[in-house]
Amino acid sequence: MNKNLKKVISSVAALTMVASSVAAFAVDFPDVESTASYAQAVQELSALDVISGYDDGTFGPDKLVTRAEITKMIVDALAERSSAEASTESTKFADVSADHWAKGYINQGVANGFIAGMSDTEFDPDANVTYVQAQKMLVSAIGYETYAQAQGGWPTGYKTYAASLDITKGISGITDSTELTRAQVAQMIDNAMDAPLCVIASWKTEWNGSKTPNLEVRDGKEGRAYETLFTEKHDAYKVYGRVTETSKTGSVDTDKVTFQVEKADNFDDEEVKADSPVSEDMYIGDSKADNYLRTYSQALIQKNDDDEFTILSIAAAAANKSVTVASEDFDENKSTDEALYFFPAGTTKGSTKYQLDTTNGVTIYINGVESSKSIAELRDYLDKNETASVTLQKETETGSTSTSAKYNTIMVSSYVTAIVDEVIDKTNETSVNFDTYSSGIQAKMTVNKDDDNYTYSFKLDGKDIEAKDLQQNDVLNISYDTTGSFKDSSFYDVIVTRNVVDGVKCTSINDSKGEYTIGGTKYKAAEGMDIDVETSTEYSLYLDHFGRIAKADENSVSKNYGVLKNIYKKAGGDYMAQIITKKGTEEEYKVDSDKVNEYATYLKYATFYSDAKKENKIDTTTKDWQSKVVAFDEPKYSTSQPKSVAYPEQVVEYSVSSSSNKITIKNGGVIAPTAADAEYKESGNKIGSVKMADSTVILDLSEVDTKDSYSVVSSLNDGSNYVAYGYDKSKSDNTYRFVIITEGTSSVFNSETQLAIFNGSEVIDKDGDKTAYNLVVNGEEKQFVLDDDVVITGNAGKTVAEDAFDEGDVLVYATNSEGYISRIYSVFAAQNVLNGSSFEDFRTNAFKKQSSVLADTKFADLLSDDDNDVNVVFGPVVDKSGSNITIGTVTTNAEGKYVVNYDEGLEVNYSNAKIYTYDFAARSDNSRVLLDEGIASTPDVKAAKTTVGGQDILNLEHEAVIDDVVFAVVRTTDKDEAQEIYLIVNND
Repeated sequence: MNKNLKKVISSVAALTMVASSVAAFAVDFPDVESTASYAQAVQELSALDVISGYDDGTFGPDKLVTRAEITKMIVDALAERSSAEASTESTKFADVSADHWAKGYINQGVANGFIAGMSDTEFDPDANVTYVQAQKMLVSAIGYETYAQAQGGWPTGYKTYAASLDITKGISGITDSTELTRAQVAQMIDNAMDAPLCVIASWKTEWNGSKTPNLEVRDGKEGRAYETLFTEKHDAYKVYGRVTETSKTGSVDTDKVTFQVEKADNFDDEEVKADSPVSEDMYIGDSKADNYLRTYSQALIQKNDDDEFTILSIAAAAANKSVTVASEDFDENKSTDEALYFFPAGTTKGSTKYQLDTTNGVTIYINGVESSKSIAELRDYLDKNETASVTLQKETETGSTSTSAKYNTIMVSSYVTAIVDEVIDKTNETSVNFDTYSSGIQAKMTVNKDDDNYTYSFKLDGKDIEAKDLQQNDVLNISYDTTGSFKDSSFYDVIVTRNVVDGVKCTSINDSKGEYTIGGTKYKAAEGMDIDVETSTEYSLYLDHFGRIAKADENSVSKNYGVLKNIYKKAGGDYMAQIITKKGTEEEYKVDSDKVNEYATYLKYATFYSDAKKENKIDTTTKDWQSKVVAFDEPKYSTSQPKSVAYPEQVVEYSVSSSSNKITIKNGGVIAPTAADAEYKESGNKIGSVKMADSTVILDLSEVDTKDSYSVVSSLNDGSNYVAYGYDKSKSDNTYRFVIITEGTSSVFNSETQLAIFNGSEVIDKDGDKTAYNLVVNGEEKQFVLDDDVVITGNAGKTVAEDAFDEGDVLVYATNSEGYISRIYSVFAAQNVLNGSSFEDFRTNAFKKQSSVLADTKFADLLSDDDNDVNVVFGPVVDKSGSNITIGTVTTNAEGKYVVNYDEGLEVNYSNAKIYTYDFAARSDNSRVLLDEGIASTPDVKAAKTTVGGQDILNLEHEAVIDDVVFAVVRTTDKDEAQEIYLIVNND
């Protein structure tokens, strides 16, 4: 038997072996567009596990395919994977190593006769496969080796048969030597799997007793069966037809559709023609076939061992004549019951006409359910639902590519909107309570988990989640059965969105268009939602899937809250209101004369009179006493009438006229507080019932009675007790926008406050000209804007100017609720101690006055809290051992030399520390502040060490040490755990 005949027999014989089939599922690859020419091939092959994607979920359509990779794909197409993986012997090719990942597949390819190698001993597995090589492999794989050889063999005969069998269909613009991409290989394999197989029908006995095969092309002609790799190896059938029923339109199960096969060379071993279509209930699987209702489609359908069908993939056939438009572009003025008009997207002129088949009737589906609406009712529905998607279709005749002249099917996908308030998950159901929701639906959606007649889906960023995974303030766009009530719908298809735009101001409102310009962007309200916004007010916007506003939450930072401290008459006649602002500052504003007495009634300890001479004092416990006020005395505070009691009851929201500086107190006066005296729980960000958001402004009044001082608090200590008052509770998340603390407040600094390295400043245009510091903090450089009222404290409590710092200076800082730096402490006793001196000068000063290098601020008191004892230390770094270093204390020895006693220093562990370096030797045109340089220490030179009284002493002035002394500023917690280490070196 000759060599070629062996290949013929092996490749053809392989096709007679039928593999058992198990329903698989297609994969949606994010990098394969549904409109791509190869998309259906990828979907079909991934459903059959012939191809797969990468670990990151992508398919990589443009990546090239090696000869080993295509071999594996073809073996999988032949359903020979198990044989390939069981193959343990070496290949016949010298360049395929024993541990090559594709060894078994290459052996199987040889056995199946579709690969022969570059030579008898060379396969070149890792070379990229070329177009002509792929044609040869696939022609041989489906049994046409003999015919290709008869047509001229390599390469002409294989190219001839690849073309005649449509293996190269959809591949163009390339040459024989072109290296193929994954998309091209997928298309060719898919084509080959749909081509008629050439198989051994019988054997012919020759005169000498040898046998030769009789080949037969299984093309369904002249009584021959129709067989392909799809049908014979995977029990799968490529057919044309349409989904005629879903669970939403009929009685079919929720995981199935009714599919009408109208055209197929082979469906369940039978040819199907248009005059005798076959309908079967089929599983949807991952094909999304329920979205193809009434759409003439090509589908790949697989039959399992229980004679049940699953649709593996589906795509609209080219014969379909449909158009999809948006309801927001609906032209109600021109539309009639005979034709609908839609503007081109984004325009309001030149609407397009879509003629309806009113003679034979138009079928309307809303959210997949056939609707009884008339065209007139549909027009009204589209006019009121701006986010609906409308598909108009000219339906093809059964099994035909011809279509009706007019549109006879209209499919509408529409959504209502809801904001999640609370999710209650139980064994059999999940209840989703809404905060706000579209008109016409109920305040709750109940998901029945065990009801087979009921379906639901929740998708977040295109991925399935469970109803129990929903979070407060999630925006839901919900599709449901509109033929009945919302609560009685048999399905909910929900798109979940968590798109929040924070801190944007409304600048204009166009009522006629229903548009809001917020943060420079034009928005509309989400479907069925009423949005209440005001110009010049800042909001957090909760957007739906369509980019529309489902909720606009007014930000606390955009509201002017404050404590009305006093109202008094200024010399010259104007009445002035003193306000403690949410920035912790005190401001004065003019009060309209007709508002003076009204605003004065908001002062708890003021005295009121019903006459101008102040002879008749008013009893403030009587009804409507405020209306009798004619005059008043300013409040007097004492231990029995403390400010800490009055101020929480004198909180107002106000606005100020920029032109007149006059104050207007909003909402009818003071805001009633919610009080709490409890521990602060960081996990819930709350003090008792007073829950806070990240944007909540916290005003510290704990020292208002003793020092008449107040400030903004940026953080609270977990577990510490506070007396708190909450104001303006948000309906969306139940947090308070403004909070006053009157007891228990510690410094705005705590054990989490990190050392920051100053690395420059600049003036930026943020709300006007402001100073910004560039700081190295938490291992990276960040920019922070200074508050207008920032307080900078240096040595001896002296105020430091904003521009006093220079590169390398160390500080600690706190920010206010707006993220601006409100308080700074200089860590060094002086500024510019590094960048303004040489290493020699700095070293001399550090030797002589180590204790005076750092400011005299009591950092241990400033930064410590209930969780950690914190301190900031400075000194030479010595005695590095493992993950520990010692910060030494400089003294002098008998000769007057500066030395360090190893045993008297502070040993700290630096394994979890952020480490920064200031290098005096760095070029002046580069930053001297360096990150990620690692730890360094003063050289441990034996010649510089002595032992005194059993203790090791290092001479810092020894010639082998002095130029390489390393200093450090270290923030420690729990006394010996370094959190940040700032090394000061001279790596010359």
